[in-house]
Amino acid sequence: MSKRAKELIQVTHPHLAKVIDEVGTLRLYKRSGYSVPEAVARTVIGQMLSASAASTIRERAIQLASETRRNGISDLPYEDLRKCGLSGTKARAIREFSSLYRANSTRYEGWRSLPKDRLFAEVNQCWGLSDWSASILGIFYFGNADILPEGDGSIRRAIHLIEQFSTMPKGKRAIDADLCRPYRSYLALYLWKLLDAGVLAREAESVLLRKTRANNSRARR
Repeated sequence: MSKRAKELIQVTHPHLAKVIDEVGTLRLYKRSGYSVPEAVARTVIGQMLSASAASTIRERAIQLASETRRNGISDLPYEDLRKCGLSGTKARAIREFSSLYRANSTRYEGWRSLPKDRLFAEVNQCWGLSDWSASILGIFYFGNADILPEGDGSIRRAIHLIEQFSTMPKGKRAIDADLCRPYRSYLALYLWKLLDAGVLAREAESVLLRKTRANNSRARR
């Protein structure tokens, strides 16, 4: 599946073919070892302005859960979540979902196999969770291969950079996620990877430099 997804993205987005080859074939890993409440807790923590801040808070929470013999981050009381650095809103979202899960674990275990639209509808019924939460849960914890979190800040940044270095025909978008069905999660993985590796910024800067040189050359004539 990983190879087919890569080939489809490259065929439908030929302007990305070269840079995708740079990062190679990406795989979609389902983190099935986590309970649904734990997956939700980690997803909520991950929704931070800074990835490093999220990592620090997550490690604090993991350590505190171990020290207090809790069953993971999702089992920590509200006050302990706050001590780890979570905002009141995020701590409440984790506690609220843990309560829902205890009351009806069968329903929420069913999230693992739901198609995108149903998963999004279910997740949005939970306090403090959103489409972004559903996207991250679906891609990283439930192994759903066809989700693109268009509202994700990093995805938007990646698309913006691609628009700067891609020469597209009029009326055609630099990224058309619909063309990548049923592998839109892989498209998200490539966009995140290319952004984090600095590949997209490099390509955009290269185009800007060529334009600047061309303009300077014309100005000297």
